[in-house]
Amino acid sequence: MGSATYYLAVGVGLACVVIGTLKIAPIEPAHGNLVSYMHKFAGVFPLRAVGFQPSGAMYCAMTAVLDIFCGALLAYGRYDWPVISGFVLLAISALYIHGMLALSAPMVDFFFPVLLTVLLVLLLFGRSGLWAGRGKVHLA
Repeated sequence: MGSATYYLAVGVGLACVVIGTLKIAPIEPAHGNLVSYMHKFAGVFPLRAVGFQPSGAMYCAMTAVLDIFCGALLAYGRYDWPVISGFVLLAISALYIHGMLALSAPMVDFFFPVLLTVLLVLLLFGRSGLWAGRGKVHLA
């Protein structure tokens, strides 16, 4: 992993840890805003059509724990853990974008989830990214 990829992984990972911490810790006004969004997102959860409807508190706690855990693994994990945590964080950010689209949120609120998604895609699938070199056939 190159130095630019390493610093990007640490930066994105620590940003996810901060966002996850703000969902749990009562640091106002960020905590109130994030918790209210999570309660709204639980109402438009994509698996609601098949019968899985999480409560707002459960959805907030679940995404907060995953953000903190996977963000820490992305920043400081070894072996394949940064790759796995990057895919989990990519799925969480896709859920954020889906929730905002379903709720018709203002375009200003899309900035951080879209930026996080773009950075995760670059980190995972970029030229020297975490997923680079996997799946290639080496004929020696």
